[in-house]
Amino acid sequence: MKKKKRIMIGVDHKWRDLAGYAYLKWLLEEFYDCEVRLFREGCESRLMFAWKPDVLVLNHLLSIKRARWLAGIHRHGLKIALLPTEGIPTLKFSMPVQVGKFTDLSMVDLQFVWAPRMKKAFLDAGTVPEEKLKVIGVPRFDFYHSNLQLLVSARDDILKKYQLDPSKRTLLWTTNFTHAGMFQKRETFLIKDWNNLGLMQVKEFSDPVAYARREYECRALAMKFLDKLVRNFPDINIMLKPHPSEEHTFYFQIEEKLKTDAPGRFAVIYKEYIWDVLHAADILLERSCTTGVEAWLLGKPTIEMKLFSGGFYFSEEHAKGSIIVEDETAALDSIRDLLRGESLSQDIHAHREQFIRDWCYRNDGQRTIECAQHLAQLAGVSDGFYFPWMSLRYYKTALESWAAHLLKKQEYEPLVSKAQPRQDKIDKLGRIDKWVQQEDILSWNGKIQRISERLFPLVKPLVDFYRSGSTPT
Repeated sequence: MKKKKRIMIGVDHKWRDLAGYAYLKWLLEEFYDCEVRLFREGCESRLMFAWKPDVLVLNHLLSIKRARWLAGIHRHGLKIALLPTEGIPTLKFSMPVQVGKFTDLSMVDLQFVWAPRMKKAFLDAGTVPEEKLKVIGVPRFDFYHSNLQLLVSARDDILKKYQLDPSKRTLLWTTNFTHAGMFQKRETFLIKDWNNLGLMQVKEFSDPVAYARREYECRALAMKFLDKLVRNFPDINIMLKPHPSEEHTFYFQIEEKLKTDAPGRFAVIYKEYIWDVLHAADILLERSCTTGVEAWLLGKPTIEMKLFSGGFYFSEEHAKGSIIVEDETAALDSIRDLLRGESLSQDIHAHREQFIRDWCYRNDGQRTIECAQHLAQLAGVSDGFYFPWMSLRYYKTALESWAAHLLKKQEYEPLVSKAQPRQDKIDKLGRIDKWVQQEDILSWNGKIQRISERLFPLVKPLVDFYRSGSTPT
């Protein structure tokens, strides 16, 4: 029997990435006869020596230390693909980091990018040759297409889950103060992390503590405004959804206070996929965030909260797809106008369409399918990973990998401690349930399997189309 090609895919943020990767896994196993292992991002060394993949898929290789370690592994038959889960450089000065100017991408066999503009940026930087770059759009945006609607929660179900009234209009605010929680708490970690990722080589990121302080101050102002929102709009639901990378513990006291002050009309959402929450919302407040683009795909009105940019976190190109507000009065007035039924201008709609073409390529529900086709092709030309016997630097890691396999330990579990019961643990950065667990993967595998009979006839013609070598027009 022919051995199946093996593909390992790293899952970073559970509440952003897992669902899309579970769908990608199903496609590769159902149509391309591959064996796929989803694993917790950053734990690949604990798996690869025992599981011996043909292809390793990561979201980025910004860490030069990690890149150099994998460069040695790459010489022993492993193919490496990078599939970004965030592919729009909101802050333009971050582009050198995004295209790998401060790391080593020479071992990358396949670099996926969301759009032709990012492909050009890689080529201009000279970090990845053209033959290794593939423009595929945004695979996880497939959840906004009708093909995957069976996997999206109904509006009323989400609102009732958080004890909100489905008969009321709903305002959603997606915050992204991802470094605010490190100010005066984890500054040493932040400096070390940014230095490792090459961020400090960019002038605007050269002082991570100052960046964190600015975000800390913006978050404080934003929470004062949140209190005004609740008081000014007593007849609507208000949902606050912090970014998966934010310090969630910061919001605990705010949540308790506002749930007391506004019972039945306020909720903080930590553990939901953004498409489920966006479907339940009527208006979105955001700050130059990908969630804004996702709301555009659903035709939702969005408000760009420039007043909390700190004069720094703002993308004019992104913001033009929303109503831009620079003070609290303008924000409150814009919300009132939208609640009264005022429509967005034609200029905003036109800008949204152009932005999606420029940065997201296509929104046709086929992006994960095209991604699967390229990964299957890469696996097909892999000779398979073999142990680097002459490289002593890998022996310790290999022994840990084999021991974990024999002890039936997950890649994130210590070798010597007893397995702990599943808890929604808070990590050292104050984030709730960020990291994927094996039961999460099994749960999503089951969800997709339960709809597979209805999904198969929708997907099969598209898979055949890409297998034929055709490309969509």
